[in-house]
Amino acid sequence: RRRTARRAQASDPQSAREDPGSLEEEASALWRRAYEVERQRLLEMQTLLDGELPSLDKSKRKGGARSLAAAASAAAAGAAMVAVQPSSASWRRAYEALRDANVKLERARAAATGRASEAAVASDGSGEQRARDERDARVAEATLQSALREVSGARVVKDYRSKLLSLTELQDIGLDSEKLAEVSKLREAVGPGTMPLLAALFGEPTSEDKMPALSDVQLTLGLAGSAFRPRTTLDLRRCYVVRGFLRAAAGSQAAGQFLQQVQARLDRRFSGSLVTFLQRERYAVSPALASVAAKSGFEDVGPGSDGEGGAGAAALFIFLRSDLPIPQYYGKPGPFRRILVGFSLVVSVVFCNTVALAARVLQDQPSELLPRMPIQEVTYSPAFGTALSSLDSLALLPIGLVLLLTLAAQEAGRQAAAARYDVELRSGFFLPWPTLGCLGRTWGPEGLLPSRAAELDIVAAGRLAGIAVALLAIIAGLLRGDASQGPLLCEPTRLPLALLLLMGRSFPADKSLDVIGLDSDGAAVAAATSGGLMPVDPLLFGGALALTAQAVGLLPMGGLDGYTLLRGVAGPKVARGLELVTAVLLTVGALGRLGPNADASLCAGALLAWAASAAAAGAAPMPPREDFDDATLHQPRTWLCAALLAGAAAVLLPGRLTPYGVLGPNF
Repeated sequence: RRRTARRAQASDPQSAREDPGSLEEEASALWRRAYEVERQRLLEMQTLLDGELPSLDKSKRKGGARSLAAAASAAAAGAAMVAVQPSSASWRRAYEALRDANVKLERARAAATGRASEAAVASDGSGEQRARDERDARVAEATLQSALREVSGARVVKDYRSKLLSLTELQDIGLDSEKLAEVSKLREAVGPGTMPLLAALFGEPTSEDKMPALSDVQLTLGLAGSAFRPRTTLDLRRCYVVRGFLRAAAGSQAAGQFLQQVQARLDRRFSGSLVTFLQRERYAVSPALASVAAKSGFEDVGPGSDGEGGAGAAALFIFLRSDLPIPQYYGKPGPFRRILVGFSLVVSVVFCNTVALAARVLQDQPSELLPRMPIQEVTYSPAFGTALSSLDSLALLPIGLVLLLTLAAQEAGRQAAAARYDVELRSGFFLPWPTLGCLGRTWGPEGLLPSRAAELDIVAAGRLAGIAVALLAIIAGLLRGDASQGPLLCEPTRLPLALLLLMGRSFPADKSLDVIGLDSDGAAVAAATSGGLMPVDPLLFGGALALTAQAVGLLPMGGLDGYTLLRGVAGPKVARGLELVTAVLLTVGALGRLGPNADASLCAGALLAWAASAAAAGAAPMPPREDFDDATLHQPRTWLCAALLAGAAAVLLPGRLTPYGVLGPNF
């Protein structure tokens, strides 16, 4: 190859200089062939394991399945990595990652089946043959590395469009009205916000991979005689959409099984380059959209148009995996990200222990430097709604301990639920807030979620674990009895109304109706702190703060867990509508215009949590692959999600997002 290049350059130096990418393309082809060999090796082992796993015991079967999933994930990750920057270096990294995953899979298969892999059996017969094979492998590796070094300076850069389109980029594409109408009506039918604005939906390539022919894909799908009865097919060039009816009873898992079978056929035929999504067509196209975008081949079947046997309207999307914004993370996060995560953790720990730290600082001050005023008046903070009757910092430590334990429990609950579905989660930044300690932590899946049910279970498990710790702390604080001799005082409005009623107390009279006279001795501060504070156990107060922070995460706003739960219970349109109402309510409250008794700090914290969580969710915009079986109102999962949302509303609405003065004298 080098001699050929030198001869070409000697014969036509100008031509060689004008084509610096020729060697790069040749090296890319070499690494790509090596990657394809490893992917074929993976498919062969998958076929063997499909026949061997059912005969194994549960533990070995689970281990083999997990190793197979890891190898398949490595293959998909390699394809996604190459799609980002198609070069010889990226093909090499994809090949090496898949090669290592295949080695681990062979070892797991040998351990599970009790016999060595075919490569090990073949190598045991002859040590000389094994030595020759290893030597040939080293020579081949050295040749590939030499080619890579030779073309390291000749990088080919192709100008592909981003995978997600903005409205400005959509205008630049220059689509015809019929294509725009088809995509708009399709996205409206599956629900607003379900399918992001992908470039593939408009036929725009974002990678060098070629979409297989529609006839080839249809033949591979094998929908004849299946639970899916196709009706029409949309050819969007970089995406095929098969619309029809799926016979699947709610909660029967038939939709998920059908999608797995279809994906397995496509993987065998196209080596994992295609990925499928099954979405329910929930809504009829709105009259406004139908009138504006009338010219299209989209046939509106509507959500109530069922086929034979009570089948529901569904859409089967087929994408190139390289065209989708699938989050894939390789190894540990970078140093800058680790620094930011560590900084957010430190700030969260400090905010969780603000009251104890303040008591410690005042405790270390000489008595002559403190104002000659009662400790209660010195330590009263209108922002926190708390005051101290004594500077006992150790007695105040349970507040921060409960808040941090709640975060740890929530993380453990999510990870445990994700493990049931073989989903890898990547945790992000902590969300510190002064008055609540920490509002939670951003998170997202690595890859694609298998189903909407898996997403709901992961979200609900995390919130249930956090709420359980908060409730246990509240119960422990109540059981400790009278807190009048304790060091902590707080305003009643800082506690949930249901907890106050359980303690035999209620919200005070509406302060906006009182007239407070100011004088030079600070009588106003005394008036505000004398009758408006109640003694509270630090353990109970920490549990109340943790419960409020969990409720903030359950607000129906995009990116927060509450939006996910509400969407699963009531559908995307209801979730979008309540998101708008909640955003307006929080904005007005953060500006102090919701009323004198509403908690402006909590409203501002909720807006911060919304912004950070929405940004984290933007890194994984794709919906779960199976989003058909969502009509599950009689399942315990849906009732649990509804109970979590109702509990969050009971915690936040009275006295926080709604001025408690409007509740009337009975409260």
